[in-house]
Amino acid sequence: MLTGALRWPLRAGAFLVLALLLSACGGGQPPEPSAEEVQEAEDVLRGQEQQVADGVQEALATLQANLANIDPCAADPSQITALYEPMVILQQTGDQGDAYTGPIADALRPVVRAMARAFARGDLPGVTREDVVNRAREVGIDIEDDDWMVDEQCERHWRMDLDWNMTIPPPVPVTLEHSGSLDFSVVEGRPFSAGGSIDVSGVAGSLGGGCTVNIDVPDATFEVSGEHRLEGNLLVMDIHFGGGSGSGQAVCGGVTLPIPFNFSDLYLPAEMQANDGQTYTSDWSVPGGSGELSLTLHLLD
Repeated sequence: MLTGALRWPLRAGAFLVLALLLSACGGGQPPEPSAEEVQEAEDVLRGQEQQVADGVQEALATLQANLANIDPCAADPSQITALYEPMVILQQTGDQGDAYTGPIADALRPVVRAMARAFARGDLPGVTREDVVNRAREVGIDIEDDDWMVDEQCERHWRMDLDWNMTIPPPVPVTLEHSGSLDFSVVEGRPFSAGGSIDVSGVAGSLGGGCTVNIDVPDATFEVSGEHRLEGNLLVMDIHFGGGSGSGQAVCGGVTLPIPFNFSDLYLPAEMQANDGQTYTSDWSVPGGSGELSLTLHLLD
């Protein structure tokens, strides 16, 4: 059924035709309209009808294209506008928009969830909590659900760089310089885990009297496990450094002596905000050594 918004231009044209026809009736009225005047009024009416029809087709094409291009994990409010604007045109000019009510809500639910997560991170300036909640209700999201902002199909991909210098005190003073990185994916609001390798370099120390110590630590690894908390946008982690065996040697006056070297599993709890470039540092003392640990996050997408 046509709405008033569409019928109004049709009635306006029809009234013009009717006015011309009625102008010939009654005393003192203008003369009967000419065929040219009637034709002109009908042409105006047809032009208005064609404008409405063209507008409907353009709105349909725009809506279908924008639906196909929705990025469900992008916290972009313009995606909502891109669907609502052509939808309003269809609703004002007839009932063709009714068929898109469900598909639009389905397409926008993940977008609204992404916006809610971005708002929790502080990444949506100018948007209020009320804005997000209203949008969620519009598309049928139950905001009473504890996980209403979580979307399993949306992951953020990170790289964590590690730098750690650990000094072993005398009688075998050695500085172990660790560096490494690991890539991991996080569904915001969900647990995660990942593992990577560590390169150990610059391992050297002095025993005095011209003696030096070198230690090789092969296959060093570290793992990160924890969860992303939407409140505060935190990565709450346990970092595990895998233990194992290394080999070393002391060189004194041209004499080389082997030094067995064992290192234990080490664990470090850490909390970091999940922001690109965020750095965590710790003056970390462990059994048999002490040093400074640095972890830096890089957002990969």
